[in-house]
Parts: sequence; structure tokens; C-alpha cells
Amino acid sequence: MIRRCFFACGLLLAGLWQGASGQSLYGSTGLVFSPTADVTPYRSVQVGLSTFDIKRGNITRHWWSGGVAVGLADRLEVGGVFLHQTGTGRTRSSAGGFAKYQLQSETLMTPSLAVGADMIGGDIRTSQYYLVATKGIAEPVSGRAVKLTGGIMHVRDRDGTRRDSADAFAGLIYPISDQLTLVGEWRSKTKNNRRDSTGIVLMYGQANYKVAIGWVNSGTSDRHRLFIGAGFNLSSVD
Repeated sequence: MIRRCFFACGLLLAGLWQGASGQSLYGSTGLVFSPTADVTPYRSVQVGLSTFDIKRGNITRHWWSGGVAVGLADRLEVGGVFLHQTGTGRTRSSAGGFAKYQLQSETLMTPSLAVGADMIGGDIRTSQYYLVATKGIAEPVSGRAVKLTGGIMHVRDRDGTRRDSADAFAGLIYPISDQLTLVGEWRSKTKNNRRDSTGIVLMYGQANYKVAIGWVNSGTSDRHRLFIGAGFNLSSVD
């Protein structure tokens, strides 16, 4: 559903420079539409911005997302996100917060595990709660760490009538080179979506910034649409 896109574009952004994942629409570190088990490093502040649109018939909605993620402790990430929509004859704006706690770090044999929650209020009111696992494996040719992630999520929409739904999601994070990373993602269709949410994004980055471009469908669009994002590491908090 449309509200889910917001959580996602915030995720791909604030954590973009972590290499394995970025900041999703709803703020916390992750893919485009879903979180990963990665968290923002302790005392680090990361900011992300993104935009894409949803086209259904003759109607095109433009979405804008901005988020800030803070590593409050070694395994705890908190932050805020702002969401804005134009293109339907009126604008819609919302803001909210998120928190994610890493239950265990990744080891040679086991994945990292995290639980989290995202809540949005304003013109768009929604919340989601999730459990996610992420594991890195060595790519045979280059030896770079390819990351696999997957999890389950409960989504509650509170625009008028309350609606609850359950999602499954999965993603692949593939480092092409030291600067280029390819991200692919799938998220299951629910009663509130027209189809599954899918996307493929190419990220380029340095130590303190990354930019992303790709094609995504939040599950509410007739087809995949252009996605653009940027993430910035503002520096550690002393």
C-alpha cells in the first residue's frame, strides 16, 4: 500500500553508507521497502533523502522522504522521518519516528537478528512492527560479502478504518565493486496492495555519502518507476 513506501525510502537513505544497506522509506536502516538487521553505528548520525512516484492510470503521485537515524547505543537505532506527497490536486504531509534493536550480531555461522517499530502520524497514519535476519556470505569470485536479508512484518493502517496485515520480505545486497552496490528486494502482496512490492537499485558511494538510482514499485503503481536517493554521514556524536 502507498503508506508502506514511506517507511522504505527513509530506510535506504540514512544508512546508505554502511555498504550493506541504506535507509528505508520509514527511516531505519534497510532496503527500499523493508528493514535489515543492521543498525546505525553507535554515536553516528545519518541523514537520507529520496524521491519516486506512483502511477495508476492517468494519476501520478510524487513522494518525497527525509529521515535522520542516530546510533543511540551499540545495538540501538532511533530516529525520525518526514514524508510528503504532491500530484493529486492536494498535498499530504506526515512525520513519525522509529526504533530498532539488534538482538544478536552476525557470526560466522549465524545471522544478525533485530526487532523494530516505525510509527507515522499526520495525513498518513500507519505503523509497522517487524523481526528481521541478515547474513553475509562470501561471493566465490571476488570474495566480497554478499548479504541476504528476510523477515516478517505486521502493518497497521489507521486512516479512517483500522486495517491490519502481515507481510513477508526478502532482499539481496550485492557489492559489484568497492563503490558500487546492487540491491534487489521483494515484499509480499497484502489485501491493501495491488501486487507485490519489488525494486532494484544501484548505489554508488564514498565514506561520507552515497547516491542511489533504480526502478521500484511499492505495490500500488501500474509499473515500476524511477527512484532517486542520497545518504549522508554527518559524523559521529561525541
